Amino acid sequence: DLPTDDHEILAWSRSGDEEHPGGLLAILNSGGDKEMHFTVAQAHPGQRFRDAMLHSDQIIELDDKLSAVFPIKAGSVSVWVPTE
Repeated sequence: DLPTDDHEILAWSRSGDEEHPGGLLAILNSGGDKEMHFTVAQAHPGQRFRDAMLHSDQIIELDDKLSAVFPIKAGSVSVWVPTE
């Protein structure tokens, strides 16, 4: 579930499996600096994510509802992956 009606954002996620654990959240942004609220279904509270594309040096931590706000820079792609 990727809750956005922003026409400048394209986002998708994958949960991972036994062969490819961890999952990811990919966000493409053709507009200005933005943030996206997202709930990660196959995760645990406190799980931390980093931007593998290095557009952000922030570490994002999921709350007790498995949600967090993920930043995305203007005109960029971020791929958020678990730090663990």
